[in-house]
Amino acid sequence: MYDCLKRIKELPHGYGDHKVVLMVRDPWTIYAYWEIRSSIEAALRETIERKGLAAVKTVLRVYDVTYGEEAPNVLSDIDLNEHAISWYINHIDPGRSWMVDIGILCSNDEFLTLVRSNVVKTPANKMSEICSDEWMCPEDLYYKMFAAAGGYDIGQSSMELKELVERHLREWRSSGNVSSKITSGVSLIMCGGKKQTW
Repeated sequence: MYDCLKRIKELPHGYGDHKVVLMVRDPWTIYAYWEIRSSIEAALRETIERKGLAAVKTVLRVYDVTYGEEAPNVLSDIDLNEHAISWYINHIDPGRSWMVDIGILCSNDEFLTLVRSNVVKTPANKMSEICSDEWMCPEDLYYKMFAAAGGYDIGQSSMELKELVERHLREWRSSGNVSSKITSGVSLIMCGGKKQTW
């Protein structure tokens, strides 16, 4: 086994890509990871020097593009060190569209882009206003489950829910959609190979 471990190669530091990818983690957080080709960054730094400017720092610029990419609203600039290859961007507004650039901020506050990300939209932090018949349950079933879960009375027994689930399982079995060998896990459990009911 030791010989196998010796043959495992380390993952490369990079793959020669030049891109930044943006992903949504939750309504308040997006995540960016990137790889910048050193030749492209060196060429941009030379351009900055030819203009008589100095490259001050590399930044991750976050844009709110909810109303379009043509006129992005700059949310913030995050200073990056030379070893950074990913970043969690926290405390953003839910239900909005986002994009990032990685670029160089010059001594005259001019920002020159190295690479631009895709656009992502964070989900809303509330229930969807879109209702579809596909996901609806009968109203009486909803209120029975709500009540059984203690919605009307904290600490109420879940016996009603157990009976409801058993009834639905019986109906499901009798419909032919499931093998007759399956039994209700709600009313029947296996203990050391013996059937126990409760």
